[in-house]
Amino acid sequence: MDNDKTLLKIVKTWNIKMQPEYRGFRCADCQRYLHKAWHHYLNYGGFKTPVHFCNNCQKKFGSKTGILKIFTCDKCGRNMFKTFHIWTKEGKNLVEIHLCKECFNKSNPAKIH
Repeated sequence: MDNDKTLLKIVKTWNIKMQPEYRGFRCADCQRYLHKAWHHYLNYGGFKTPVHFCNNCQKKFGSKTGILKIFTCDKCGRNMFKTFHIWTKEGKNLVEIHLCKECFNKSNPAKIH
């Protein structure tokens, strides 16, 4: 599998919202809500974002890479089932970060974009 091209193809199907969205985590492909997933990272094609797969989609894509773990806040590292999913621009790239409520409230949401 060409990981970057496959991950990019999946990410391009997402309905990306520039407004922060508080929700759980979903499988990148089948969109099932998850508490633990295979974590991959896409840094290609104008995106910098984690890409999560459930066990079935991890097998479907035949990936031998990725780390199976629970979700965490990108700022404080707290284990989370729901976070703010935040998309922002970094140069020419769209970047996604995940913040718990506390870290989101401490940040200046108006400056995230």
